[in-house]
Amino acid sequence: MIMLYSKTATDITPFSRTWSGTAWGNEVTMSQNSRASRLQVIKCARFKEECIALTGTSEPLDAQIWNGSTWTATTSVEFPVLGFFRPFDLEYEYGTDRAILVTRSGSSGDLVYSIWNGSTWSATSSITTPFTSAVTIRFVELASQSFSTSTRIAMIAVDGNSDVYGMEWNGSSGNNMG
Repeated sequence: MIMLYSKTATDITPFSRTWSGTAWGNEVTMSQNSRASRLQVIKCARFKEECIALTGTSEPLDAQIWNGSTWTATTSVEFPVLGFFRPFDLEYEYGTDRAILVTRSGSSGDLVYSIWNGSTWSATSSITTPFTSAVTIRFVELASQSFSTSTRIAMIAVDGNSDVYGMEWNGSSGNNMG
């Protein structure tokens, strides 16, 4: 198990600790950036020793990869973050260990995604959503289906009108669930 945190609301440095099964390990200082790190998401792969941490408060998000012993910063992921809202999430496909990052695109109601294949992020692609145009996405949550070969991921998103929508990733595209 691994935890990710910052120490104060204005701290620009994220930290992590791993759980050995009996105790928390030493604090590890992750790569810092010039932005406060009030929002953190960490998800881990199923078949390989890899976790991705996303940190940030404003554009861009910073992605770092854990290989079991050290953190490596990847290129900043150019996704906008809106203050204290979390309009992004990350999830690994259960059957492939590819990671999918979903977030809002600017101030529009559109969502975009990028895929981490273990070494690089793909270009962003749009997800067609039923959100009202120009309504800000405030929250995104992803959860993978836990079948051995599944690439399905469910997504729930909430917009600024408190409308909640569901979508499903099928390994290659998103399907509107209403």
